[in-house]
Amino acid sequence: MLFRYSVFAVVGVIGLSIFGWHQTRFDTDIEGVFQLPSERLAQVLVFPDDQKPDITAYLIYPRGEGQNRWQEGLAHYVEHLAAEKVVRVSRQEAQHANAWTNSTSTGYWLNTKKTGLEEALQALVDTAKPLDVTEDFAVGERDIVLREYEYRFADKALEDQKYRLLSDLYENGPISQRVGGTPADIATYTLVAAQALHAESHHLSEASLVVHGDISPKAVAALLGRVDSDGVPVNVARPVAPLVTEFTEGRFETTVHADEVPGPVLLYGKLVRLPSCADQHVCGAAVDVLRRLLDSAQKGGLAGPLRYDAFVAREFAVDVTMMGPQVAEIWFEARPDRGVSLEKLLSTFETSLEGALALAGSSDRYLNARRDAMSDVKYVDNIAAYEAGWAVDRYARGLTPIGRTDYGAALELVRAGPLKAIAQDMSVPGRVVVLKINPLNERLN
Repeated sequence: MLFRYSVFAVVGVIGLSIFGWHQTRFDTDIEGVFQLPSERLAQVLVFPDDQKPDITAYLIYPRGEGQNRWQEGLAHYVEHLAAEKVVRVSRQEAQHANAWTNSTSTGYWLNTKKTGLEEALQALVDTAKPLDVTEDFAVGERDIVLREYEYRFADKALEDQKYRLLSDLYENGPISQRVGGTPADIATYTLVAAQALHAESHHLSEASLVVHGDISPKAVAALLGRVDSDGVPVNVARPVAPLVTEFTEGRFETTVHADEVPGPVLLYGKLVRLPSCADQHVCGAAVDVLRRLLDSAQKGGLAGPLRYDAFVAREFAVDVTMMGPQVAEIWFEARPDRGVSLEKLLSTFETSLEGALALAGSSDRYLNARRDAMSDVKYVDNIAAYEAGWAVDRYARGLTPIGRTDYGAALELVRAGPLKAIAQDMSVPGRVVVLKINPLNERLN
């Protein structure tokens, strides 16, 4: 749960010029960023950083597995095929390259020296060109995708159960699709299907380019002006709909016995609507503060009643995430302590969660969590690296970048009243799915 200076002009040299631009200030307070308006890309952000002698360039498409209409995991296979252009360049120039796919995006990146940046940018733009690999290469890459599945999901039994819960929680919606697919899915991937999905998902007009390193915006613009976009389809940018907007309320508990699960495990997922969430930045900051509150040992957190006070959970993880404009997910997974049943663990967790949410607006609790959150954005050693990394992370998660100054201002607005309102939103029944998982041998015995 597979993220500001002078006016300048450039004319493209080869093929269709991608960039006819002038430097402008970005429309949010992101320190040290330059936005280069583009005729072909949704956004171009440059983060000059003299502390980083090499340069990393990211190209991020805002469509991932969640927009895949074919077999589960096909978006990841498409990424492998398109990344061939990027990987080939990295091998020739001794650069480092990689790519990712998640539910909301597909991204490619290259780390290079300044002398190799033009070729790196060309390789990134080439990922938008139609897939032209051979059938033999496509079959070989499909085998690599299968090996990657086997490597990444060593604990397959528990991973299967997590996806089972997600499928039930999101009513088989696109957000619950397996980014890595399954061996059965992977075996059916074809080059024809991959080419069709690539044509739908890899539109340069929707992609965002982020460049970070010891290079000036003027130099980046000059290199981009020489990038050849011949063969890149000309597409109009389309809106990307949120993957989660509505859900059916209800409670669903299931006890399962699964092979190869090492001991009993509790999985819990809850979806709630947040009608009190008006400003998305403030709401996101409030959810961050609430997550920190829950995942703490202070009074009002879950560590006390679950571990330190009563030894109910041997280990646990809790998370709160915005999944849509006014939808949040609460995720909890835990292993019971010795002699504790899954029913007891579930009951203690839900009682503790209810109590924690009721106390969320208490000043002596939320102020500490808010201070910790603000420290993360205030005390930064390398601002350019922080802002660039955060921009990439937010693009990867389907969000608009926000600077640390603006996010700090949003945190300042997280006070007792707004936090209490959001905590109350999360206290309603919503949609809850619970899996109580026992090893198969327990049933056999």
